[in-house]
Amino acid sequence: MSDIRLDAIGANDLEFLRQLRNQERQWFFDQSEITPEAQAAWHRRLGENPNHHWYLVRVKDARAGCFSIKVRSDARAEVGSILLAPEFRGQGVMTRAMGAAMAQLGSHLRYYTEVLPDNDRSLNLFKRLGFTATFVTLERTVR
Repeated sequence: MSDIRLDAIGANDLEFLRQLRNQERQWFFDQSEITPEAQAAWHRRLGENPNHHWYLVRVKDARAGCFSIKVRSDARAEVGSILLAPEFRGQGVMTRAMGAAMAQLGSHLRYYTEVLPDNDRSLNLFKRLGFTATFVTLERTVR
C-alpha cells in the first residue's frame, strides 16, 4: 500500500469531491446534485461524530477518491460514500484503501454496506473485500 495513502478530508479537497460525487450520483441512493454550499456544510459537520471515519484516498500525492466507515455502538460498521475517480479504477486502489482502514479499525467489527443492485463496480469491490449478501431489500415505487 506504499503508493496509497489515507488522509483526512481538508477544505482543499472539497471541490474535487463535490465534482466527483456529482459525476457519479447515479450510484447513490440520494442522487441530487451537490452545491458548493452544501458541500461546505457537509465538511463542517465531519468532525461531529467521532465514530464516523471519513477517508480521503490518495495515490502517490494525487487525490483519488474517498469513503467512510461509521462505527456503531453494537460493533457494526457501515461502509459507504465511496467515490473513486475514473483514472484510478481497475487498479485495486479502493480495495487496498478500504482493506487498510478496516484492518486499522479492527477485525472485531462486523462491516456492512448497502449497494444499488445495478452497481456492479461496488458489488465486485465488496466481494473482493470478503463481503457476502445476507439479505435483499425490495422496493415498490408508486407511479
